[in-house]
Amino acid sequence: MNKHAIYHRPESNFCFAIDENTIVLRIRFAKGEKIDHLSVLYNSKYDIAKTQYRANMLFVCCDGTHDYYSATLKLSDPRLAYVFEFSADGKKYYFCEAGVKENYDFSLAYYDSFQYAYINKNDTIQNVEWLNNAVFYQIFIDRFDKASKKDEGYINASWGDIPTPKSFFGGDLDGIRKHLDYIKELGVTALYLNPIFKSPSNHKYDIIDYYEIDEMFGGKEAFKRLVEACHERGIKIMLDAVFNHVSEGFYPFGQVMELGKESEYFDWFVIDGDKIST
Repeated sequence: MNKHAIYHRPESNFCFAIDENTIVLRIRFAKGEKIDHLSVLYNSKYDIAKTQYRANMLFVCCDGTHDYYSATLKLSDPRLAYVFEFSADGKKYYFCEAGVKENYDFSLAYYDSFQYAYINKNDTIQNVEWLNNAVFYQIFIDRFDKASKKDEGYINASWGDIPTPKSFFGGDLDGIRKHLDYIKELGVTALYLNPIFKSPSNHKYDIIDYYEIDEMFGGKEAFKRLVEACHERGIKIMLDAVFNHVSEGFYPFGQVMELGKESEYFDWFVIDGDKIST
């Protein structure tokens, strides 16, 4: 058994709440690992030492290196503690924060079980039905294809060049639209686009204006054409949204640079002191 491949964490896509009393757990093993039985033993973290409920984990999918199992728990107490139990190679094992064990003492579960501290309504993830079986194609737009009519003075690299952090190849939204039939033939049902809003960089993660689609990518009209063409083919679009950091050219940040605490935008940013040091 490949113990090093076994993985779980009580957050993100391995542990998430879908309502205030329902949580989804996932665990991974090495691909092809023969698991004879797999379940999760759980209760409130204050009661798990005395009583454990059991739910079977079911195989749900695999990738190139791992198999994934899942269980959905209905809870009466949203303060969850849990330990995985499985059989492999004719032996029983437990998997907790301390790793893989051949025996487990539930009187100590308060200290080394996995725990989801509390389900807050604001942390629940609402299911979006079309996402359940969506096939995504992610595109870094600058390096995909170029078809929009635009000012190309910013382009400083040729297709086939080795990219650098500062290179611009000129890819745009019309370049994506040009290849939608090919993308559709691959079985894709949704595009995931790296940021498209106005920004000085090729990756657009440092946004200047959230109300403008960058002219490097063809602007708003190019985006409208792309959305319409995608929807005609039954393809949805998801945009990468970047809200926890901005470009230094972002207007509110410039105001804070100039006015310090006097700026109405001062509390939009985490600043040590009364103004930004340059």
